[in-house]
Amino acid sequence: EFLLALWLERKFTKDEILELYLNRVYLGSGSYGVAAAAQKYFGKKVSDLNIPESALLAGLLKAPSRYSPVNDPKLARARQEQVLSNMVEAGFLTPQQQTLALAQPLNFGGIGNSQDSQYFIDWVLDQLPDFIGRPEGDLIIVTTLDNAIQSAAGQAIGAALDADAQRLS
Repeated sequence: EFLLALWLERKFTKDEILELYLNRVYLGSGSYGVAAAAQKYFGKKVSDLNIPESALLAGLLKAPSRYSPVNDPKLARARQEQVLSNMVEAGFLTPQQQTLALAQPLNFGGIGNSQDSQYFIDWVLDQLPDFIGRPEGDLIIVTTLDNAIQSAAGQAIGAALDADAQRLS
């Protein structure tokens, strides 16, 4: 790890290393990278995030599944508050900006289909090395999954199973 760290510092600036990390880090609910997490949790581009939303995403770095608003909204909010407090301590926010940020409600516009399609996402990620080997850069993977059709199929199967169970009882 030491040699890798030296190599990284010779090849990239600290800002570039941070950018590479933030573009690849797991942030919960099947999201890898800040852009994917912004889309997943808020239905927004990173550039459209406000301070409270950004603080929530930053808080996910410590334990993405534990602090995910999908898994535990109250714990996610507490972690967001801690991040905002840390930002005040470090001089990146004023106490007034922190108060304003905490007063803003979080609207999770992107959450909804992650639990329904997570199995498929995991399966695709497992298959990638067989198809592409070790990629040299970022990838955009396009699949055949249509969440609306998948959801309708799941509901139809559930209704059929319920009807069958009622018939047998």
